[in-house]
Amino acid sequence: MHDNALEFLDNVLKSQLRDMLVPLLDGKITVGERAHLANRLVRAKIDNREHAVAALVNSDDPWLKSCGAYAIGTFGLKSLECGI
Repeated sequence: MHDNALEFLDNVLKSQLRDMLVPLLDGKITVGERAHLANRLVRAKIDNREHAVAALVNSDDPWLKSCGAYAIGTFGLKSLECGI
C-alpha cells in the first residue's frame, strides 16, 4: 500500500513538490539522504536531532513551532525547554 501511495504521489504532484516530498516519505531513502535534502530545503545545516528541533521552535510558522514543542517533550530535550 505504501509503495502504491508513493507511486500515486509521484504521478499527481507537480515536479517541484514531488522532488521535495517523495524522498522524505520513501522508505528506500537513507536517513543521510533525507538529512541532505532537508538541509538543502531549509538552507541550514542541521547536524542532529537537537538542531532540527531548534529550527522548528525558531520558525515563524505556528504549526512548526507546535511540532518543535512536541518534539522537545517527546525526545526529552532539556536544553531546548526554555526556548518555547
